[in-house]
Amino acid sequence: MKMTGTYVFKQNGEEIGRSENIITANGTRAILQYLTGASQDWASSIAVGAIPITPSSVDITLKYEIARSAVTMKSYKYGFPNQIIVKGTLSPEVSANIYEVGVYPYNTSQVLGKRDQLIIDDFSLAYNWLFSQISGSAVSNIPASSNSTYYNIFTPQSIYSPRVGLYSINMLPNSIMSNSHLYVNLSSYTSLNTLDFLVNVPNSSSGTMTVALTDVNGKTTSSPLSYSFNGSTLPGYQVLSANLPSDIISLSTIKTITINTVGSNSNIVVDAIRISLLSEIGDLSGLISRSVLTTPIAKTYGTPLDIEYYIQIG
Repeated sequence: MKMTGTYVFKQNGEEIGRSENIITANGTRAILQYLTGASQDWASSIAVGAIPITPSSVDITLKYEIARSAVTMKSYKYGFPNQIIVKGTLSPEVSANIYEVGVYPYNTSQVLGKRDQLIIDDFSLAYNWLFSQISGSAVSNIPASSNSTYYNIFTPQSIYSPRVGLYSINMLPNSIMSNSHLYVNLSSYTSLNTLDFLVNVPNSSSGTMTVALTDVNGKTTSSPLSYSFNGSTLPGYQVLSANLPSDIISLSTIKTITINTVGSNSNIVVDAIRISLLSEIGDLSGLISRSVLTTPIAKTYGTPLDIEYYIQIG
């Protein structure tokens, strides 16, 4: 049985783009198991992401998932060609330039309980982020949204635009930025899980970014998370990842995230922060297919985006 797949993106009923996919090894197995009654589903959600790394048959997740929709319709078309069709709709509240898309057999939370892959912040509320120090000079309570030097505004399909959310933040070398308006419970996560940053690293930039997590009781993890980056060897959009500290389970609800760039050339653009469960995702919840877009699909705030996935059989 030969299978090929295509993703089709529609806004207001009009097609705005389509992309061919790679059906993963896990996907072929999951579809066959479903057809023989050995599993309950093969497509329960459609996810989109921000990193257009070449897809592979061994992919089990998107490289940086930024939004997900439940599959709300399943159908088929018998004839030439024979097709299975599924559809999901991204919420109007999502703002994104989409560079990757995939179908999952189950939501992560269906497999791992209350824990899920989670966007903690996409900087849409940029005014909640305050610079407390800039280039070594003490400065108090400057919102990131107070000066266009510090942020970039979402622009559909622009290479300079944030890839998720309404803003991304320009962190200067040796600067500190914090947000004390977060209420995220991470007590069910462990050091197997990671805190992943979607960033854009300029060619000339290099240094370290450290991140501290503080809960509503003022307790901070015993050591900050540390991320290194070097634009001379790996420039552009990428994911910086670090395992959560072992004492994360001892913290209550996280209220404050503090980010510090270290180094004379450590300027970096921060676009989103998320929790990743990559180390715990296996065949049961891994990708069915993945597609990468050379030109991103723009999902503008306030407008839903329909995503249809067609598998052609035979």
